[in-house]
Amino acid sequence: MVAYRLLTLTYCTACAPYLANKGPPLLKLHSTKWPDHRFNSSKTSDLEPRVQECHQVLSEIKGPFDLMFKFSSWPKLLRVTAYCKRFVDAFHFKYSKCLQSKPQCLPPSPSTLEIQKAGIFWIKYVQVSSFSLELQALRQNEGIAQNSPLENVNPFFDAIKLLRLRARSRHAHISFDEKHPIILPQHPLSNMLDVYAHIRSLHGGLQLTLHKLRQRFCILRAHPLVEGLIKDCFEYARERTTLSQELMGALPDFRVTPNRLFTHTG
Repeated sequence: MVAYRLLTLTYCTACAPYLANKGPPLLKLHSTKWPDHRFNSSKTSDLEPRVQECHQVLSEIKGPFDLMFKFSSWPKLLRVTAYCKRFVDAFHFKYSKCLQSKPQCLPPSPSTLEIQKAGIFWIKYVQVSSFSLELQALRQNEGIAQNSPLENVNPFFDAIKLLRLRARSRHAHISFDEKHPIILPQHPLSNMLDVYAHIRSLHGGLQLTLHKLRQRFCILRAHPLVEGLIKDCFEYARERTTLSQELMGALPDFRVTPNRLFTHTG
C-alpha cells in the first residue's frame, strides 16, 4: 500500500508540468473521436437471469400506553392529551372520504371542554386497566368477587360510564362529584392527582389535602399515599418548621417573694 502511494505520487509529480501546460492529447481531438467509456451491456447478456423474492414482515408491538409516565403534572398531561386529540381529529378529517363539514377554527390553547374530555379519557384508561374484572361484572349485573378491592365500595356507572362510589350522602346539598367521587386505584395517575390536590390546597396538611382530593376522587388507600407525599414536600416542611425559642432568664426575687401590695412598683 505504501509502495503504491509512492508510485502514484511520483507519476503525478512527473506529469504535472506537461498536463498543466498542454493537457492530455485527447483534448486536441474532436469530441466525436473521444473514446466511448459507456457501459456495454451486450457483454453481460449471457448471464443467467435470476429472480429474487423479498418478503417484508411487519410486526406490531403492543405495549403499555406510556404517555402519562412522561409527565408528573396533571394539568400538563391534560393539555398535551388535548393537543394530541386535536392532531388525531385533524388527521381523520383530512383523509376521510366524506368531507361534508368544514374544519373548525380552534383557538391556540385547549378549551375547557377539551381538557375535560382528556381527563375522562385518562380516568377511563386507568379504571379499565385496573378494574377490568369488576367492570365486566357490573356490565353483566353480577356481583363483585370477595377478594376485589371494590367489594366494600358499592360502585356504580354514571352517565359517561365512569366508575363511582355510591355514598350515603346522595341527598346532601353538594355537587355530584362530592356525593359520588370517581374511584381510582393506587396508580401513577393517582400520584399526579395527589400532587395536584396538595398544590391546590397551598401545600396544606394531610387532612386538607385529603379533603381537596375527595371532592372529586376516591383513591383506594389514599391516606398513606398522601402522607408520604407530604413528607417529601419541601414547601410544606419549610412552612411547618418550628422556630427556635430563647431560654428565659430567672425571675427576680421580688417577683417570687410574697409581700404586701405596692411594695415594689415601677
